[in-house]
Amino acid sequence: MEQGCALIREHNGHIIPLLGNPGDLQRGDHLLFSGQLQGRSACGPAFRVGEVRRLWADGSHRYVIYDRHRDGEYVARNGWWDRYNRDHQGRRH
Repeated sequence: MEQGCALIREHNGHIIPLLGNPGDLQRGDHLLFSGQLQGRSACGPAFRVGEVRRLWADGSHRYVIYDRHRDGEYVARNGWWDRYNRDHQGRRH
C-alpha cells in the first residue's frame, strides 16, 4: 500500500496503484476488473476500480475464486477470513 492505494503488478511487470478497494486480495491472486484511469490522485496516476469481474488464485487462471456471473456483486470484507473462506495462508476451508 502506498498512501492508502493498493499496488498491483501487471503480467508485464508494471506496477499500478489502484483507487477503490479491491478487497480481500492475497499475494499471487490474479484479478480481472474494469474501471478507468485517473491522472491525478494521492497515488499519482492510478486506476480506479469500478467492477471486479473475476479473481483467480494463481497465474495459471485454473482456480477461479470469484466470478461475477456466478457469485453476484463483489463486496470486500476485512478480517482473518476473507469472503472466499480462505485463511491468511491462502488455504480454502
